[in-house]
Amino acid sequence: MFGANTLIYWYKEEVDRLVFLWIAVYLLCDAVWRIMILRVHNESVGTVFLAAVDQMFLTGRQALWSAAHPAVADLVVLEDRNPQWQLKIESSRSKRDWETTRIVHYNERFFRIETVLCASGPRPFVYLLRALPAGVPGPRVINYFDPIGRGYLGIDGFQ
Repeated sequence: MFGANTLIYWYKEEVDRLVFLWIAVYLLCDAVWRIMILRVHNESVGTVFLAAVDQMFLTGRQALWSAAHPAVADLVVLEDRNPQWQLKIESSRSKRDWETTRIVHYNERFFRIETVLCASGPRPFVYLLRALPAGVPGPRVINYFDPIGRGYLGIDGFQ
């Protein structure tokens, strides 16, 4: 019934048809958005408007956090005698794709990320890694470089 009433209103009344055009374009874009996300990620999402509001909120929150916590160089502690971890990396920024069970190549050795902690202070992101007896370079292996060689790395830990 909604469709018939809209068509009657469209042709009988003097209205600004541009409003209906923009509503139709929004609904079409929203439908395409939902179908594409469902096909690619196999999950149902909200409307485009709600996703945009959420993205703006997350961006603002991240900007405020970055302003309050200045970027400092990473601190790397290599300790082979520790039974829980052999490499500890403290960072001022979260490292993308650094989740547990990922392999890290550092100083010609391979380590597995065992624990990811959030602490306080200038380096709140702490990664505890365990040494592996052997490793093979691959596409999912993270190459981590220490250009200075004294335990302090660049802001993101990469060259």
